Amino acid sequence: MIVRPLFVTAVWLAGVLAALAALTAPGWWVLAVVLLALAALGTWDLVQTKHTILRVYPIIGHVRFLMELIRPEIRQYFIEANT
Repeated sequence: MIVRPLFVTAVWLAGVLAALAALTAPGWWVLAVVLLALAALGTWDLVQTKHTILRVYPIIGHVRFLMELIRPEIRQYFIEANT
C-alpha cells in the first residue's frame, strides 16, 4: 500500500516546515523536534521486519503496545471483577 509511506512523508514534510518556521519565530522548534522524531519513528517502523503491527500501522501501532503495557493497571482500577 502506498498510503503508509505517504503518511510518513507528510510527517517529514510537516517537520521540515516547522523547522523552517523555527528559524523565524521562537517556540516552533519544539513542534519541529516532535514531528521530526515521529517521522523518524515512522520511517523505522516501515523498514523493520520484526513487528507486523508496526509495519502496517507505522506510528499508531505504538499506542497498541502502550495499552498492552498498562492493561493490568486499567483492569485493576477501572474494571474490577469478582473472580
